[in-house]
Amino acid sequence: AMAPALTADTVAAWIERLDAAGIPAGRVRPLDEVYANPQIAHLGMIDEVDHPTLGTLRLPGHPLRYSRSTRDDPRPPPLLDEHGDTWLE
Repeated sequence: AMAPALTADTVAAWIERLDAAGIPAGRVRPLDEVYANPQIAHLGMIDEVDHPTLGTLRLPGHPLRYSRSTRDDPRPPPLLDEHGDTWLE
């Protein structure tokens, strides 16, 4: 229902309108742009994990970081039904 209205103008035009109305908005970037962004790399927002069948994967890291907390090492996505028994118990 909203698609026809939203596609009637450019992303930049919508962001300008929303900004003028005091509504926070931004463009959703494709992953290739995200991975190529120097700021994202500088902030350590991309995790590299070793997947057992796909090799090394670059995945978006968790966006929230707290000064007094640590985070677990990132893990690859599970294989099909890898944890099925755990969830179905």
